[in-house]
Amino acid sequence: MARPCSSPWMLGLVAVCACSNGGKSPIDSGAPPSAITPLYVTVASHLEENFIGQCNQFEERQQFLVLWADMLESYGVQWNIQTMTNFTEKIVQCEEDPHREATGGKNLLQYLYEDRSIEFDAHAHESDNPATKNYTDVREEIHQLGEIPYDHLIAVGGFDSGDQEMLDEFIAGKPPRVYVDDPDAETWYPELLTFSAIPGHGAGEDFSAGMWNPAGLDHPLPSGDEGVEYYTHDADQPITLAGGGWTRACQHGWRGDGPAPYDFWEMSDANNAMVDALAAGEIPGGEMTSATFYIRQVHLTDPDTYIPQYEAQLQELQARVETGEIVYVHFQELIPIWEEDYDRRPNIIRTSALSSRATCEDGMPTLAEDEGEVPEDN
Repeated sequence: MARPCSSPWMLGLVAVCACSNGGKSPIDSGAPPSAITPLYVTVASHLEENFIGQCNQFEERQQFLVLWADMLESYGVQWNIQTMTNFTEKIVQCEEDPHREATGGKNLLQYLYEDRSIEFDAHAHESDNPATKNYTDVREEIHQLGEIPYDHLIAVGGFDSGDQEMLDEFIAGKPPRVYVDDPDAETWYPELLTFSAIPGHGAGEDFSAGMWNPAGLDHPLPSGDEGVEYYTHDADQPITLAGGGWTRACQHGWRGDGPAPYDFWEMSDANNAMVDALAAGEIPGGEMTSATFYIRQVHLTDPDTYIPQYEAQLQELQARVETGEIVYVHFQELIPIWEEDYDRRPNIIRTSALSSRATCEDGMPTLAEDEGEVPEDN
């Protein structure tokens, strides 16, 4: 549920306008705003390398995911799960016939994809260790185990906004590392970047909304200043960035840098702020605007506590779903919508300028779940 803030808020916003400059441009759309410019919201989660520790946890984790799927389905939510290799490995290692009886005879990944309409994306923490699976290896495991078509596995689930080498590898085509000798494993050319992050998270992370093809990944610069290429649209670049527009909830003060000036108490607060800004004309209408409603792994593993809390947030957004101000979509739907309805016009909305709409106050609550640990989720 949204919490009250101490004063009314207004949106400050940095928008970049479109003009022709050899394919690269700050942004300006020429389209008139429609009566309602929807905010396209994707509900998404990361499953990290510790999601299933031992096989004796498998049944519990399976039940947790089904409970979340039940709740999200009831609100018409489109859910993307971005998983590391732990999830696929544990299905292979731990799943037995009794587990598959609960999922119609299918393995858990296949069941969630085919029967619950959940889309999956590859998430990885890459390293120089040759035994560490890279994004393409994780994507290959999802493809093979879930029988998920490659054309659904287009999104990078979490990326370093300052790692130009990573972007160059994706553009050139990223071959598998562990499955390099598998004749069925293909080199991956990702189409979509999601969940911008920086190592260790915290201050400096980008929470822009919208859709654009970044000229490069240089945010933040070593000086701490904002990147230039990152916020420049280059129509010739083949990879699109879906701006999450999600902001650290106030509860994320465990990152050690305190509440940022654009923090919100809840994901619903952040989504509502974007819709309010669109309705007020503070964000240009008639352009593609995307946002993410993030459900943390630490919350997925405590459904009794957190399903009611997230359901309350979805209830808070429901009126805006019914008016068409919010449309739930999978990440896989964003590029087709951008092409068909917005002619791939770039739109960069700097949500770091949402400071006067933020719902954090000076105090920072301490959550027992976060004491003494820094979870690996984004």
